[in-house]
Amino acid sequence: MRTLSAVLVLVFGCANAQSHATEPLAPPETLAPVLVPTQPSPASPVAASPDAPYGGTLRSVEFLATTVLRKEPRSDAARVGIIRKGTRARAVRAAPAGDGCAERWIQIAPRGWTCETAVDPSFDEPTAAGPVSLSEPDEPDLEPVVPGVYGVVRGADVQAYETRADAAAGAGRVLSGPHAVRAIGVVDVDGVRYWRTSQGKLIAASSIVQISPSTFRGIALDGELPAWVRTRGDPRKPARTRATPDPGGEVVGALAPRTIVTILAESDDGRFARINDAEWVARADLRVAALATPPPGVGPDDRWFDIDLDDQILIAYEGERPVYATLVSTGKWRHETPAIIARVASKLER
Repeated sequence: MRTLSAVLVLVFGCANAQSHATEPLAPPETLAPVLVPTQPSPASPVAASPDAPYGGTLRSVEFLATTVLRKEPRSDAARVGIIRKGTRARAVRAAPAGDGCAERWIQIAPRGWTCETAVDPSFDEPTAAGPVSLSEPDEPDLEPVVPGVYGVVRGADVQAYETRADAAAGAGRVLSGPHAVRAIGVVDVDGVRYWRTSQGKLIAASSIVQISPSTFRGIALDGELPAWVRTRGDPRKPARTRATPDPGGEVVGALAPRTIVTILAESDDGRFARINDAEWVARADLRVAALATPPPGVGPDDRWFDIDLDDQILIAYEGERPVYATLVSTGKWRHETPAIIARVASKLER
C-alpha cells in the first residue's frame, strides 16, 4: 500500500508507518490551533497579570493581518502556528524589541510570540474558539465550501478580451487548449453577454459551459471504518452485487457510485466482500479505509492525516483514533503524488 502522510500545520500533525518515506519525521512541536473569529462569549473581567504588556481595561490584542506565531521572541524561531487576521488573543507578557521586530515582542495565550507591529490593543474579550462539526451538513445560510460560479470554455477559436472596447471590435486573444474559468461578473457588450473572469478577461457566455463543484463529503468516524463503491474501469457506473462470492454468481442488486458500505466478511480468495446477509460485491469495486499507525513523535492527542494512494482515501486522526474519512483524488500520471511523510507548508480555509 502506497501512502502519503502529512502534518497539517495547526490542525493535523503526521504520518503513517505504512508510508514509503526514507527518513523518519522528527517529533513534531506542539502546534497551536487556528483561531477563527467568532462572536465572543460573555466573560467576567480577568485581573491583569503583573507581567501583562497592557494594563487598565485592555483585554486582548487584535491581529491586523494573518500572522505566523513563533516559539520564541525572534523572527527566526520555529513556527508554532498561524493566527488569522481579526482574531483577538490575550497578551501574556512582552519581550524587548530586536531580533527582527522593530517594537516589542508580545506573547499570546495559549502559546506563541508575535511582533507588536502585527497587533493592536483591544478592549474586547479574546476571540472565542468555535466548534467545528465533521458530520453536520452545511448550514443553508453559510457560504458554500467552493464559492463562486465556474465554467469550462468550449468551442474553437474562442477569444478572451481585455476590455469592452476590445470585445466590441473583436480584438481578442484566441484561447488554446482547455480552460476552466471563474466568473466575477457579467458584462453586456452590444447585446452580447460576456463573463468577466477572475483574471479580468471577457469571454462570451455562449462559449462557456457552467459547472458546479462536487457536493460529495466524507464522514465522521465513530467505530467501524467505511468502504465506498468505486467500480473498476468506470467509477461513474454502479457496482453489481451478487448472491454468492463468485464472478458468475446471480446478480441481485446494484450500488450507486460512492455508496458507503460496511464489509462484514471477505471471501476465501479475497476477491469479494460481503456487505449484508445476502449480497456480495467485488473487492475491486470498493475503496476500503484502513487504519494506519502513527509514527514516533505523534502524541496521543496530536492531529494528523494519512492518504492511501492506492485506494485514494484520506483518514484524519487524533492520536491513534480515526475521526474522519473521505475519498480523494491525488496526482495523475507525470504529476504523481509522492509516497512520503511531510509537513504541510500552509493551510487555506477556502
